[in-house]
Amino acid sequence: MPSFGLLKEQVLTHLQEKYTDDKKLFQEGLTKFVKTLKKSKVLTELFTEYDKLLKAHYDDEYFAKEYLEETVNYLRTLKLTAQDLALLESLERSNLTIDKMDPYVRALDTLVFANRKNIKERLEAKQLLTKKMVTENLITAHIDPRFKGVFFEILQKKVKNRLSQLNEQELLAIEAFAGHDAEQILANYIRLIDDNVSAIEEQVTKIPATDPTYPKLQQVKDTLIEMKKESQPSLGNLERLLVLKEGFNR
Repeated sequence: MPSFGLLKEQVLTHLQEKYTDDKKLFQEGLTKFVKTLKKSKVLTELFTEYDKLLKAHYDDEYFAKEYLEETVNYLRTLKLTAQDLALLESLERSNLTIDKMDPYVRALDTLVFANRKNIKERLEAKQLLTKKMVTENLITAHIDPRFKGVFFEILQKKVKNRLSQLNEQELLAIEAFAGHDAEQILANYIRLIDDNVSAIEEQVTKIPATDPTYPKLQQVKDTLIEMKKESQPSLGNLERLLVLKEGFNR
């Protein structure tokens, strides 16, 4: 049976083709696709988390690796059944083959579903996805200052779209950047760090010190404490804190 990633790409590629060729058939296909996803919470989560990870960008490789690991660990807890895959197979699909599919989707499939004993393949998949998340974010680093505002607006929208479930206070943290309210930015930044540190401390009490996750949580906590020393926090760091908090709230 085809992998989840291949079926996902075949379904979405087919919809994209229909959008170009026949809007009516596209609408019919999209309606059936949405109804099919509603039948399986696992499929809905997989589509959502794959999309979020493949669109994620970070300035720092450490945070990219942490986000990748947390997402993969979460996706592994989802019990994808033959029935779920059959639902995808019931949809109209393109004839896309595994060698032609998006290499990043294939890499994520490797980390989530492939045999964990294939260490070399898994390491290559991690390197590919981490490089994608970090490298693509560097594109904005050398942008002409006249265009910085445009990229800021895109980033702001990206944060809001990704974290649509944020509460009002968390959204205010982003709005503070838009209004250049330095005092409010710093206050929200410190509060988010404290929230994440508290969440880590709570997690640490639930696992033994011998658990491999234990030292990683402590390392993240130390990094957060260092970030607290920033007097002018960046929007990139704010986004990372929001994503980290979202992970703890799962």
